[in-house]
Amino acid sequence: MKKVIVILVLLVGGLVAYHYATQAGQEWLHGRWEYQQVAGDEGEDFMVFHPGGVVDFENNLGKYFSCKYFGRESTLSIECSVRGERREVVYDVSEDRQRLENREQTSVYNKVGS
Repeated sequence: MKKVIVILVLLVGGLVAYHYATQAGQEWLHGRWEYQQVAGDEGEDFMVFHPGGVVDFENNLGKYFSCKYFGRESTLSIECSVRGERREVVYDVSEDRQRLENREQTSVYNKVGS
């Protein structure tokens, strides 16, 4: 029984450490990012990153979606549940940390505020 408790404590401790390690040092990401308009686009679209790994998608009508994010040094993964299916989109982070670019969907977001 003691082995089971020790294993559970280690497992939970590892998960907590992983969570904080992936969120630490990401203050630069927090705030509002604006979609770069391209020909044919209408309206405004934003991503708002919050501490704790939550990102909200907003437009001129308000928030329309919330997802989770996981950042690394040069990439950012956004994971959403769409109609019950898990979807992940990966963005490349610019060196100055002011631009997020997804080559697959050709979407680019620029930092506009905290």
